[in-house]
Amino acid sequence: PFSGLDVSAGLMLRSVIKTLAEEGRTILMSSHVIEVVEQLCTDVVILSDGKVVAHDRVDRLRRLQNDETLEHVFVKLAVRESVDEAAKLIAGEMGIAADKVKFIESVSANREPFIQQGKVDFVVATYTINDKRKQVVDFAGPYYEAGQDIMVAKGNPEGIAGPDDLAGKKVCSVTGSTPAENIRTNYPDADLTEFDVYSKCAEALKNGQVQAVTTDNVILLGLISQDQEAFELVGNPFTKEPYGIGLKKGDTEFRNFINDVLEESFENGSWAEAWDRTAGAI
Repeated sequence: PFSGLDVSAGLMLRSVIKTLAEEGRTILMSSHVIEVVEQLCTDVVILSDGKVVAHDRVDRLRRLQNDETLEHVFVKLAVRESVDEAAKLIAGEMGIAADKVKFIESVSANREPFIQQGKVDFVVATYTINDKRKQVVDFAGPYYEAGQDIMVAKGNPEGIAGPDDLAGKKVCSVTGSTPAENIRTNYPDADLTEFDVYSKCAEALKNGQVQAVTTDNVILLGLISQDQEAFELVGNPFTKEPYGIGLKKGDTEFRNFINDVLEESFENGSWAEAWDRTAGAI
């Protein structure tokens, strides 16, 4: 409803919507601009590839996903669809129906403890295989290789083609993340700005505060899908981030089983089909 409106008209329309809502009216609004939805709506339905992936109050969704913004909630849910499909493929080969799979939300800090404590059988997420993690858990896969990439304003006005072009430019990433550390260590001439969530980086890019945002390409594609008129991907990954499936250390039999399932899914096309239905459609 806000497409084509100038600032004054947009503010007026927001005021009208808020007034009607305060009067008890029910208003249905469809928008790909998540920040507007967050400001005006109390309840939200999030669609990804034509499917409902969330339906709840805005404040409850943020709380459940442990995120400050609805925008970042969307990114997590859109990407999660693809890893959920990987979990269902494995469970199916174990004789477990898709509707019987129990998903438990995890974040980077608790993935290894969840595996070690037996709270989960395996972890499927944007879970990068690295030597530090392999000291405490085993990995099957990889099932996908992401890479650090760069998101720029639509049309790429700064002509950024790769990380070397970030010298002298303001680039945003998340505090404590591997991508931020990579820029700080290997591209010190870039002017690094850090926030706690990537949605704030996207907003900074949109308002001209920074000239680029960098993290894994899958996360960037999720951000771009929310506002394709504002952002685009450079499309030149400069790291390799192999996503694997984490499981208990020493469980070689289960790891081999998962690898066999993954290999079969690659060969028969079921993995490609699952990817195209989810994150690949972004």
